[in-house]
Amino acid sequence: MFWIKALKSLLGVLQSSDSPYQIAFGVALGALLGLTPLATLQATLLFLILMATKSNLGAAALATPLFAAIALLLDPLAHRIGYALLVQTPSLVPLWTSAYNAPLLPFTRFYNTVVLGEFLIGLILFVPLIFLSRQGVLYYRAHYQEKVSKWKIMKYLKLTKVTDILGKVK
Repeated sequence: MFWIKALKSLLGVLQSSDSPYQIAFGVALGALLGLTPLATLQATLLFLILMATKSNLGAAALATPLFAAIALLLDPLAHRIGYALLVQTPSLVPLWTSAYNAPLLPFTRFYNTVVLGEFLIGLILFVPLIFLSRQGVLYYRAHYQEKVSKWKIMKYLKLTKVTDILGKVK
């Protein structure tokens, strides 16, 4: 059932009237949100940015859990990056000390090596994800949108709820 809902959401995003840039920005924000632990200040700020901009919420909703799963795989790399920045770079110690003593910055949990590393990875991937997602949407719309909209399954997905389809299959 999850896969059918995800497919319906993905096709809904790709078939939507939103611009490719709006979809791409939603993917990039969702990726950054997925790479960031939810109980942090930056996750709250990213969510507010997502709501305040004209980014595609469906694309963000699809990208967030996908990149949260990828984040689990990136944990060892993120730890190495965070450890290098927090511990192995003595010139940054005054920055981290003052940030930790600031009123709100500790709520970002930057002092955790994995959190810092994954957020940095997300920031590095942000612009390339916008570019790649936009290109992917443009390619899909130019080559596949018309073909996919003619599929019989698309008619079922558009006209009925997913639970109705599953009820007929069983």
